[in-house]
Amino acid sequence: GLAATDADAKQHVRLAHFHAAVAHFALANDKCLQGLSGGAQESLRASLNHARAALQYNARFGAAHFQGAKAAAALGDGDALLPLLQGAVEVDPRYAQRSLADPDFQPFSAQIQATLARYHGELKASCRKLIVNLRPAARQAKAWQHAVADGLRRAIDEGEGALAGDDLDGT
Repeated sequence: GLAATDADAKQHVRLAHFHAAVAHFALANDKCLQGLSGGAQESLRASLNHARAALQYNARFGAAHFQGAKAAAALGDGDALLPLLQGAVEVDPRYAQRSLADPDFQPFSAQIQATLARYHGELKASCRKLIVNLRPAARQAKAWQHAVADGLRRAIDEGEGALAGDDLDGT
């Protein structure tokens, strides 16, 4: 019934905005095919606005980032396209390949490749820093592992020694 939780309601609103973004993008394509370029621009702006609205409910909604980037590309708005595309790639790196293969993004391919290369470099630097920071902890864990294993071996040896000296038969 109507007793949906706040989280459920927000998810429904987020999805409604996303589907509206997709629908407006399709409508823009239809208007363009009919030669109604003004109407197509209006639908593309609506698509971009609905994608952004969906992101207000979940900033990690990769499909909404990508849909917004497609609308921005069709509008020729590289300033809006690049951050939206980067947001999509941060959520799912496969969006990078999708954007390079999608004809809607072709006019911006050089900027997209530069942005993706910069993002890739930042990601690599972040991973290197993480690895450097984890090395001491890994060494410490390995030392603890050896200490625990040595302690278990000593306990087993002591236990076996005690058992060897004990008369288990009672004789």
